[in-house]
Amino acid sequence: MYIRHIHDEIEFLEENFQNLTYAELTSDKRAQHMITKALEIIGEASKNLSDVIKNEYTTIEWRLIAGMRDRLTHSYDDVSWKTVWDVLQNDIPALRSGIDQILAEKGW
Repeated sequence: MYIRHIHDEIEFLEENFQNLTYAELTSDKRAQHMITKALEIIGEASKNLSDVIKNEYTTIEWRLIAGMRDRLTHSYDDVSWKTVWDVLQNDIPALRSGIDQILAEKGW
């Protein structure tokens, strides 16, 4: 279930990188790899969600999530760590809220 993949990757990011600083992100290659992989999985899973879910939950910016995955996958040498940092700090908590809502409402 793709929504569960998104949830699990968000949980992984929160559990492992909640206290990560921007300086650590930009200098820790291992953290960079794990974070970008989790964001890629979130993006790929969002691409595979049914249109029914995407159309029902339009407050989640599914297209932007998929776009982030595409940028990370196809432009790895040119990753903006500032953008990744902003995603971790702002977008992931907001996405967590939306995903939790979907899981609760659908009983998944």
